[in-house]
Amino acid sequence: RMEKYNESIISTSPVGIVVVNTQGQITTINTGALEILDLNREDINTLSSSNEPTSFVSCIKEDARFRWQTMMTAALKGEHEFSDSRFYHDTGYFEKVLSVKLCPIRGLPDGSNGLVMTLEDVTEKVTMEQYVILSEKLVAKGEMAASVAHELNNYLAIISNNAELLSLNIDRGKTEKIKFNSKSIVEAVGSIKRFVDNLMDFSKPETEYISYDLRHLIDDVLFSLRIQPRFKTITFTLDLIDNIPNLEMDVGQIQQVLMNLLINSADALCEKAEAEQKDGNEFERQISMKSRYIEKDELYTIEIKDNGTGMNEDVLAKIFTLHFSTKKGGHGLGLHNCQKIAQLHGGKLEARSEPGKSTTFILTLPRFQPDKLKGE
Repeated sequence: RMEKYNESIISTSPVGIVVVNTQGQITTINTGALEILDLNREDINTLSSSNEPTSFVSCIKEDARFRWQTMMTAALKGEHEFSDSRFYHDTGYFEKVLSVKLCPIRGLPDGSNGLVMTLEDVTEKVTMEQYVILSEKLVAKGEMAASVAHELNNYLAIISNNAELLSLNIDRGKTEKIKFNSKSIVEAVGSIKRFVDNLMDFSKPETEYISYDLRHLIDDVLFSLRIQPRFKTITFTLDLIDNIPNLEMDVGQIQQVLMNLLINSADALCEKAEAEQKDGNEFERQISMKSRYIEKDELYTIEIKDNGTGMNEDVLAKIFTLHFSTKKGGHGLGLHNCQKIAQLHGGKLEARSEPGKSTTFILTLPRFQPDKLKGE
């Protein structure tokens, strides 16, 4: 009775629970974890089944397996709890933000040791936090509506995909998948309602410098932008350092700088892609991001490079000038404001470019802000 009681608690828990042995094979996985990771139970074999048990990382998209394996190995070797409150995970259907906790466990049913992983989908919470931080800046520029529309499109895509799959699964008589599709549609509709309700309760945050994780900030920006159509055709290469000290900054302002630089890169790539297409050439749109921490100088650098149209020396010399723009209908405020924000943080924003080949922006920021900047 106790065994059945424990199994009932695990299976009905809204938090995802996965137990693996030291080889990474799944011992237990509950419904919550299946839904969070967008997995089908029929594709999973546990240690108690007669078939070869499923390796957990084999269920994950190939490009994300290394991060999961690294995290699991660290928890197993260190024999202590490992957690990440913002773990960005692409399920293949939807990019989610998870709160992940890994705890070593001894005495699994097969006699081995392993890990208990708890997973919580905090995508809505993180998304709302981003909009609270960015609302004051985005509303003034008319970009808030576009950002909200993209977020709503995310949920609508889930509804559309599951409605299509629902019809197919009905025809095939796959009852379990029908229930999963129906539940996903209902949950997405509920998410839209909560999202809209929360937007109505927004209050404008005061500008302030706080100690913040730079890697999380970059992940947040990429998470917000990659759902936009213009970024879906771009290949991102990331070289971002983990486990570095927090940076004192105005989070909203630095997000604004990174978003502006990435949007400019996307526009340059679009322009070059159109030119290459007219000439009958294939073109792969690429953006690379690199972060570094110079410990002796206590400086951070973020480098954003694209393989777009590039700029000649005359244009490069004017790009930070107020009201100068190479875009049709451009207002010439974006890069000027970006440079101003960098300078207000005691840093700098620089650019280098090769005409027709690439453009690179380098944002340099100090780790600490002087007391006068923080209003102390």
